[in-house]
Amino acid sequence: SATRLRTRNYVPRSQQGHRGGRKRNYSEAIKLHLERLWRAMGYMWPKRMKVALPQWLKHDEDRSCTNEVRQEILSMSASTIGRFLSAARASLRRTMNTGTRRGVRRFLTKVPVRNLGVLPSDVGHCEVDCVAHCGGSLSGAFAWTVNMTDIVTGWTECEAVWSKDARSVRRAIEHMESRLPFKLKAIYVDNGTEFLNEDVIEKYAAARRPEPLKVYRGRPYRKNDQAYIEQKNYTHVRCIMGYGRIEWKPSVDHMNNLYRKEWRILQNYFMPQQKLIEKTRIGSKVKRKMDDGATPFERLRPFLTSEDLALFEAQLQTVNPFKIRQAQRSKVRKMFGYYKNSISKDEWGKMAV
Repeated sequence: SATRLRTRNYVPRSQQGHRGGRKRNYSEAIKLHLERLWRAMGYMWPKRMKVALPQWLKHDEDRSCTNEVRQEILSMSASTIGRFLSAARASLRRTMNTGTRRGVRRFLTKVPVRNLGVLPSDVGHCEVDCVAHCGGSLSGAFAWTVNMTDIVTGWTECEAVWSKDARSVRRAIEHMESRLPFKLKAIYVDNGTEFLNEDVIEKYAAARRPEPLKVYRGRPYRKNDQAYIEQKNYTHVRCIMGYGRIEWKPSVDHMNNLYRKEWRILQNYFMPQQKLIEKTRIGSKVKRKMDDGATPFERLRPFLTSEDLALFEAQLQTVNPFKIRQAQRSKVRKMFGYYKNSISKDEWGKMAV
């Protein structure tokens, strides 16, 4: 062995080139294009992004993204997409705010607590909540966003209001109801004074209707009772408006202009959402099984008539999601520019930059 080592051209192992490991299947250009698409598509979760990529890539006009690169991106699994985006996803930050006050006892006893053991199987059962754009303080007047989402399809509508009084919240719900592509059958709210009041319970839910609209509430201090809308408060409001304070009253009109046009089209037609299929507890851990994901419009298809479905699909063929995203970002930047840059870019929504 000593003679063999002495006579042959031997290189120590520490100086040898590393030959192990698995061959790379994707080029470096894939990572750049994938991160660009991830930001343009609204920072989707990898599994949702995997579902949405075939629809979005048809409208991608970046010339550097060749057909070979597109095929590589489409062939990637959701877990591989998550690994390629791990560094970019880790750079995002998140904070929290709340502004709920307990409602009047008269309406607490009048509105029943929802049955959490039964989920609706038909469209029209919507959860409603308010999001405060207060920055770090709830004092004074500032903008709020009233958020409504359908439990079955995930169809979501948003409406901005100035101060969270009963009349403003009632009008916001009426505007959102008029934009829904289905009939509203019941609303589920928390125990805040913005919902449990005369304007919402008696004037809105009961007046000018053949049958009173059903209103249910969750248990006090149990945010998970409103799990569907609590999730949308982040993905549909915080991601675009951020956590900064919006205390310029005309900004409400700019927010509604965005909520009613570009934002609702993006979220309801091009943003897939995942739903829980099964949840299993193993000791102290909970294992969740999710579906592949689908957009709210795709989940709404079985509930639409053939005429309505043909009308929606004809409108969808004329929409380019990348151009809508560009218009949405320019509107948000213009709105924050009216403050004379009083809100730092760090507090802007991540969907706006």
